[in-house]
Amino acid sequence: TDIELSNECIQIAHVVDEEDDLFPPTGTKKEERESPKKLQVSLLAQAFIKNTNSLLDEALSSASPTAAVGLYHAARRGFELYRTLFILQHGTTIDAVPTMTTVFQHDCLFLARAAVDLSLTICPKLQNTFFPNGGSDTNQDEQAFFTFADQIQPLRDLANKYATSS
Repeated sequence: TDIELSNECIQIAHVVDEEDDLFPPTGTKKEERESPKKLQVSLLAQAFIKNTNSLLDEALSSASPTAAVGLYHAARRGFELYRTLFILQHGTTIDAVPTMTTVFQHDCLFLARAAVDLSLTICPKLQNTFFPNGGSDTNQDEQAFFTFADQIQPLRDLANKYATSS
């Protein structure tokens, strides 16, 4: 399904399953607590994660720790830019159109889940590949710790802000 809004367009991708830990269960029946939530997320959010994964894969295949750290920071900044620029560009539409509000909320939750996944999968690989001793063989200023964990709560907070406004 495509939703076109004047000059602003958001395309809705297929339904994405999310884990229960991202969406706490509200039901009392066992089936309600165990079934994952289904979300409609935008193609933009899916492309964002695909590009983030590409950046981090390139970081992993880099021969230079400096280049790898730079690519990692670029991926992190992407999350920060998404939160800021999407609201600046589409905030009025998100506030005015309930469908956009819902999709944006789902996108934020989808990206928060992706940040969890990146922190648990790719970040340890970066750490082990480029700083196997935790950076202890470098000086204090050059130590590296790879994570996206600090991106999770701001994305969830943004999703919650729009959940209460819809």
